[in-house]
Amino acid sequence: MEHQQTVLIIGATGAMGRHVIANIHGWNIRALTRNTNSAIAQALRESGSHIELFEGNTSNGADMRAAMQGVDAVFINTDFWTNTDNPENERAQMLLLLKVAKELKVEQVIFSSLENCMSDSTGNIPVTHFDSKAIVEQEINWQRSLEHFKNEPDFYSNNVMVLRTLPYFENLMSFFPPQKDDQTDELVFTLPIGDKPFSMVALDDIGWFTNHILNNWSQYAGKTLSIGSEAVTGMQIAQQFSDVTGIKARYQPIDDEVFLSAGGFAHDALNHFVFHREVGMPRQYDELRAIHPGLRTFSYWLKETGWLGETRLVQKKLAE
Repeated sequence: MEHQQTVLIIGATGAMGRHVIANIHGWNIRALTRNTNSAIAQALRESGSHIELFEGNTSNGADMRAAMQGVDAVFINTDFWTNTDNPENERAQMLLLLKVAKELKVEQVIFSSLENCMSDSTGNIPVTHFDSKAIVEQEINWQRSLEHFKNEPDFYSNNVMVLRTLPYFENLMSFFPPQKDDQTDELVFTLPIGDKPFSMVALDDIGWFTNHILNNWSQYAGKTLSIGSEAVTGMQIAQQFSDVTGIKARYQPIDDEVFLSAGGFAHDALNHFVFHREVGMPRQYDELRAIHPGLRTFSYWLKETGWLGETRLVQKKLAE
């Protein structure tokens, strides 16, 4: 009987992890979680006999060595927002995960990254929850370059690829749902993006690409793939929402100062919109669609999800 490979999913119970797991085919899945007894973890266990729960802390080297023992692949997606008291925590976790994967000679490592906003804006627009991942992507590239210079292609050239993603379509459900205007009976989408296109990705498209990469590793080893589903303006978001759902909607740009009044870490969230306005997160959508003909447009995603503008708890912290 042919051996079925095993992939470890770091961040299995998060929004991205759950959609990645749902889209992986032909692999056994080891799902890492901090709490195997949580409702989300138990739902994962019940979704298929090929899924094994593994409890561990991504900051604990011994836990991660145990989690990676015997696996053929690792998908790494960490959560910056878990420990905002120590914003360097996520970077340390990612470096530890890469170190352990190298020690154990894991054959395939998919590293989920984001745009390097600080660098790409020439130092003008820091977005810490993006830059945290991007700085480790830079380290991966440095290790690849070192292997090139030594003329010794090794772990980072053969066993690691970077999958650079985008804000999710699903964030419109959870963080930025439209609000009802009682005077006009419209749903109002308010985002601080002005008239610029907002590049987003459907969580299921991230899952599709992850499955594709796992099953076509030789095409992606040592490479970086920047993915997205579609870039749409605020006006297009509202118009397409109305066209698909039949519900009246409009887009109303929101001032930066109003957005910041939410407090907390609104300043970092705002800067990711400022980056979209002033720099952008372009993707080669025609090339991506050639790889993935079913790449979702925003309209298709609306039809697929049946979303009617209500708040949905997508992210793990919101759902718990």
